Amino acid sequence: MKYISLLSFVFFFASTLTYSQKAKVKAAYNYYKEPYQEYDKAKAAVDEAINDEQTKSLDMAWYYRGLIYSALFKNEKYGNLCNKCLETAYESFNKSLEINPKNEWASEIKAVRIPWLMNQVFGQGVDQFKAKSYHEALSSFETVMKMSPGDTSVILNAAYSADLAGDKEKAKNYYTRLTGMQYKDDKVYLALSNLY
Repeated sequence: MKYISLLSFVFFFASTLTYSQKAKVKAAYNYYKEPYQEYDKAKAAVDEAINDEQTKSLDMAWYYRGLIYSALFKNEKYGNLCNKCLETAYESFNKSLEINPKNEWASEIKAVRIPWLMNQVFGQGVDQFKAKSYHEALSSFETVMKMSPGDTSVILNAAYSADLAGDKEKAKNYYTRLTGMQYKDDKVYLALSNLY
């Protein structure tokens, strides 16, 4: 009888723990959405959820994390809570799709969320390039390349950034990739020949 009581207690405790962790995922979304928009609490809850064994395999947790980190980017009040908000948001949306490629947010992630992130990171790279922060610009353009590997404008900007940052190997790699894609711009061939 004691064994059955102990087993019942263990089962009850495990199911309560699982429920409480799933509640963290829901709480993260509730803090995120309007009218609350308490992104500090949303971030804390979702970070806890994706680091927990019970909930880190939920596509919903990663989707919410993507939403929350996207919202943190350039947010006046909470933007200082993350260094690479956009990259983290991208990784989170990707993880959601990896866990379940046909989840209920899949089309939204592909058609809205990732293109928005690409535009933001690309714009960030352009701003960094204009400010002559070529290493940072290169990093931004390389992040965009992960999202859209065949985009010649991104590869070109990465090549220019690498060249001006003094990273000759990466510059050669990106210029060579453009020539392999039959990119029609004499400046690319001239820059490549100058590197050699």
